[in-house]
Amino acid sequence: MKKIFILILSFISYEFVNVAQVHAQCGFDTDAGCLNTVNFSIGPGLGEYGDRNMSFCYAHEMFFTEQFSFGIGIGYSHREKYKISAVPIFASSTFFFLNKRFTPFVNFRLGPYSTVSKSNSGTQEKYSLPREAANVSLYLSPSLGFKAHITNNIGMMASVGEESFLMKVYDVEDRMYSSKLVSNLSFSISLFFQIPGW
Repeated sequence: MKKIFILILSFISYEFVNVAQVHAQCGFDTDAGCLNTVNFSIGPGLGEYGDRNMSFCYAHEMFFTEQFSFGIGIGYSHREKYKISAVPIFASSTFFFLNKRFTPFVNFRLGPYSTVSKSNSGTQEKYSLPREAANVSLYLSPSLGFKAHITNNIGMMASVGEESFLMKVYDVEDRMYSSKLVSNLSFSISLFFQIPGW
């Protein structure tokens, strides 16, 4: 009896794994819904005015082909030395090199951002921001990564990129506030999913 139970359990386990592998072999199905990604990233500053950054974001992209998607997203970003928190609203585009379970991809995000808090302003020191709001706000983030499907409609992504914010910061050489691209290296991990009709 014990052997029969083990045999049945082994068969069910084999079938479950086999079905999961079949479902996870394919890439994206454009009829299964848009590409939704929830992303967390962190990384050190780049360049003279760079600063450590931590960010979260959500992007919703429509598939134009099985390998190319385009849409919009919103996020939250905090810079450590500038002591500023911002909410970028961006256009997001992703290209997957292959329509397979595992594939590299490139992503590009571009859009304005809104400052929600800043506490290091008007000090006229490095990493200081002006008290008044900047005239132009710009967020951009190119990245290169790798995607893996876990099931047909759910998977993970890991990427390395650069996040940059056009900010008005204190220039220690010119002794005035001027616009600079404040950048950081970005190590990201994302959960992606598709929901039919969404």
